Amino acid sequence: GPGMGKAFGIALMVLGLWVGIEVYTEGMSGAFGGFFQKFGAAEAPADPAQTEKPLDALRIGVGEDMDVAEAKRRRAMGEAP
Repeated sequence: GPGMGKAFGIALMVLGLWVGIEVYTEGMSGAFGGFFQKFGAAEAPADPAQTEKPLDALRIGVGEDMDVAEAKRRRAMGEAP
């Protein structure tokens, strides 16, 4: 019936959201334990130790930006580094 189509649509939306979140947090090569990598949809990282998850890269970048801003503020105020 008509309720079945709506339920299927909601299930597809939830599945899509889950896949999107998994890829966003783990990166394409790390999502679902490397599922995409096995099928050649994602590049295998050259050095597994150097793989950065997108969120970690963002967190590191924001931390560095804050350190730079703090150093500039200290220089501007004439404080010792």
